[in-house]
Amino acid sequence: AAKLRNEMAELSGGSAKIEGSEKQFEQTLTEINMKLVALLGEKENAATAAEDLRRRRLGHSDRGVRLAAERDEELERERGFRDEQSRAEAAAAELRGKAEALERETQEVIARREGYEQRVAENRRTERELSDVKEKLAAERVRLTGARDQLAGSVEETDARLWNEYGLTRREAAKLGIKIDDPPQARRDLASVRAKIKALGNVNPGAVDEYREVSERYEFMKTQLGDVEKSKKELLDLTNELTRTMADRFRESFTRINDYFSDAFNRLFEGGSATLFLENEDDVLDSDIGVRAQPPGKNVRNMSLLSGGEKGLCAIALIFAILRANPTPFCIFDEVEAALDEVNVKRYADYVRSMTDNSQFILITHRRGTMEEADSLYGVTMQDEGISKLLRLDTAETAAKLGLA
Repeated sequence: AAKLRNEMAELSGGSAKIEGSEKQFEQTLTEINMKLVALLGEKENAATAAEDLRRRRLGHSDRGVRLAAERDEELERERGFRDEQSRAEAAAAELRGKAEALERETQEVIARREGYEQRVAENRRTERELSDVKEKLAAERVRLTGARDQLAGSVEETDARLWNEYGLTRREAAKLGIKIDDPPQARRDLASVRAKIKALGNVNPGAVDEYREVSERYEFMKTQLGDVEKSKKELLDLTNELTRTMADRFRESFTRINDYFSDAFNRLFEGGSATLFLENEDDVLDSDIGVRAQPPGKNVRNMSLLSGGEKGLCAIALIFAILRANPTPFCIFDEVEAALDEVNVKRYADYVRSMTDNSQFILITHRRGTMEEADSLYGVTMQDEGISKLLRLDTAETAAKLGLA
């Protein structure tokens, strides 16, 4: 899912770039159309001048030669205007073709993005379904555990009754498989035994049958319980393996981020030291994470003793460490350097510049030092009431033209 979100972000950036190119082509086409209108106006003016020259020639025969020359000159200018008009129309047609191609490409990008969004939705739906199955299994395990406990209690109760009423253990009762060869005699013996039992007092003659039924149920539930215990063990083993894998990856990432954090802190503060530490090394997944920071020239034992700017710069160093450990295609900072002084703003901007090889940064800022390191600046102004206007300045391109880069 994370990879799909990254691909969608990259496609959105490509779509924005195509839209910017379309706007540039539309602006160029508008300028050509305006130039074409100007040329047509000049053409009409030239025609009017030629007509005026012809009228003057009729009225001033002595100036005919000079006027004829001026007329030829005007006609030559008119032909030049026509050539310029033809070239402008050809350029406009070419730009319209490019704009149509960009529109088709934009539609393809949008279609691909919708496909990725659909895949993300399907993955989330699958995740929810798996979560429901997990909850059902957990509920079933609880139910079977209760049934196991209930059966165990029932078996214990049956064993107690078998012993109290018949003086037999479960194993001894199971071995009493007497074969009857003479049913009449057996019935007489049964009557005699019943009389003796009656003389002994009230008993439960169905205890053996009840024990057999309970024993059968116990064996069945024991088999069921074994399956549940096996599934439980497999789930616990899987959970433990996932936990170990997560802990190992967390330790690896934590160590890498800690190294990057120490380097970023040293560069931003131009000295000093900073480290991350775990409150509970034995349980890294549930452990709190602490920060030890010591700016150059200070002996700080508690982070609360740092100034606001130092805390902000320390937090920025941690963000940079995380980005170096796991670079992202795009990163947006919203006035994160607002609490810094000018010197630290310059260090912050230099560090952002050093990370632009792997990530593209969009910085919202009012600080001059940050703006000086940007490749492009965008500003919003309101020249007319209620109407905002976007301004753009390509500082890198301008510096190159001026020979400053």
